[in-house]
Amino acid sequence: MSRATAQQQKKSKSGLGKNIDPLVSLCDKEVIPRFCFGLNIFPFQGAEKLKSKINEDYANIFNAYPVTSYNDLEEVLALLDALSKDLIAAIDACYAYEPPRDDIVKMYMPIYHDRICETLTKYYKMNIDSIENLELIYFINWMSKYTQSLAKYQFKEERLENGVKVLIKVFAKRMLKTNMEIVLNILIQVCFLE
Repeated sequence: MSRATAQQQKKSKSGLGKNIDPLVSLCDKEVIPRFCFGLNIFPFQGAEKLKSKINEDYANIFNAYPVTSYNDLEEVLALLDALSKDLIAAIDACYAYEPPRDDIVKMYMPIYHDRICETLTKYYKMNIDSIENLELIYFINWMSKYTQSLAKYQFKEERLENGVKVLIKVFAKRMLKTNMEIVLNILIQVCFLE
C-alpha cells in the first residue's frame, strides 16, 4: 500500500482503504476545460474512461463471486457483500482524498448501487414465495446494514428503506401464522450465528 493510500485510509470512516489513484489519474489527465461564455461546459472529459474502469472493477468482483443460482442466498449475499464493500471503500477513499473527489463518487455510486439493487430485486422476485424465514431475516439484515453504510456518507436510498419495510411486513405476517416456539428458535439461531 502506498503512503498516500495509507494516509487516506487513516482519514477514512470505514478504514477499508482503496487506492483510487488510477481513477483519479483517468479523471484528471483527460480533463480538457472548454469555455463558452465564461462557463466550463466540458468539466469532465475522462468520464467515459472512468466509467469503463468502474465497470471493469465491477466485472472483476462479479466474476470472483459467481452466482450459479439466484436461489442460493449465500452466493447472492457473498456477491453483494463484495460489491458493497468495494463501493463503500471507493466512496470513503474519494472523500478522504485531498481534495475530496465528489466527481468520482458521482460516477461510481450509480453504477455499483444500481447493480446491487438489481441483484436484490432479482433474488427477491425469484424467491419471495419459497424463502425460509431465517433466510428472509438474513436478507433483511443485509439490506438494512447496506442502507446504514450508505447513510454514513449522506446517501439516503428510499427504494432500499421501503424494501426493508416491505420485507419486515412479510416476515411479520408469516410469524403471525406460525406458533411462537418457531419464532423463538429463529431468533435464537440469528442471535448465535452472527
